[in-house]
Amino acid sequence: MNQTLLVRHPEPHPTESLLGYVVRLTEANGYASPKDLYRLAGVRAGRITVDSVETSILATITGHPVSQFEQIALTPKEKKPETLRLLGNIVDSRDLTLTYARVCPECIAEKGFIEAHWLIGIMVACSVHERAAVWYCPKCKKKISWLRSGLLVCQCGVPFSLPHKEESFEPELHLLDLVRRKALSDPILRNDTCMPEFKFAILDLRSTLRLISFLGRTRLSGTRQTGSTSRDVLRAAAQVLKNWPLNFVKLLRDIDPQGSNKNLAVEDFENVYKLVDQRFKDRWQGTDPSIAGDGLRGVTG
Repeated sequence: MNQTLLVRHPEPHPTESLLGYVVRLTEANGYASPKDLYRLAGVRAGRITVDSVETSILATITGHPVSQFEQIALTPKEKKPETLRLLGNIVDSRDLTLTYARVCPECIAEKGFIEAHWLIGIMVACSVHERAAVWYCPKCKKKISWLRSGLLVCQCGVPFSLPHKEESFEPELHLLDLVRRKALSDPILRNDTCMPEFKFAILDLRSTLRLISFLGRTRLSGTRQTGSTSRDVLRAAAQVLKNWPLNFVKLLRDIDPQGSNKNLAVEDFENVYKLVDQRFKDRWQGTDPSIAGDGLRGVTG
C-alpha cells in the first residue's frame, strides 16, 4: 500500500460528511475521481462501499489525526449495522441515503464542504436557502455520484446548476431545518406559531426521524394517498404538525377513533412518541420496508 502523503490535505470540518470530505480531498489534489484516492489507500478497484477507506488510512495519507476522521465517519453502534452514529447522533441506517449524493450548491459555495445532514434521506431541500436539493445532473440526467472530481461538478464533468426556489410551504421547510439542527447538535429553538418545535426538544435525532416518518406515512395511509417518497412523507408530516394542535388531534382520532388508547393524548407528546418507537422496534426485522430509506448499500460510480 502506498502511504505517501498527498500534496494537499485540507483538514476535515467537525460537521462534514466523510464521503463529502473524500470528494473535497479528490478535488484539492486534482484527481479525476475518488477512485484515485482509493487506489492510493490500497483499495481494490470494483465496487466501492461507504466504509472502503478506513479512517486510519485517511489519517495516513493526509497526516491528520485519526480522531478527526472518526468524528465524522458513519460508525455502527456496538457493531450493529442497522444502527449508526452520524456526528455522534444515533440513527437507523434506513434513514440514510448513501447510494447517491444530494447537495445544496449555495451551502457548498458558502462553507466549502458538504455537511453530514445531507446523508439523511428526508433532506430533500435546503431549509437555509429554500431551494430543492440537487441530486440529478442537468446534462447526463444521472443521479449525482460520490465518485466525482469536485464538490460542485457531476461525475460527467458538468457543473451543477442552481436549483429552483423551493415551493414548499413553511412547516415543511421548518421540519427540514429541525432535522438539520438536530444532526448538527444545534440546540436553538425557533419561534414558530404554526409548528410545535418545543415538543421535539425532548427527542434526539433518531426519535425525530421516526416520528416524522410515522406521522407522514400514517397521514398518507389515512387519506389513501399512494405517494411513498421522502418528499411525500415529509409533506404529509408537515401537514399533520401545522396549525398545532388541530391537525395532530385529527390524526390521533383517525388512529384511535374510540379513544381507547390513553397514550394517544395530545397533551402528552412523549407518550405518543413511545407508541411510535415501539412500532418501529416491532418492524425492524424487515417486515415493513416502507418505513425507511435505502440504508447502507454500496456507493458505486
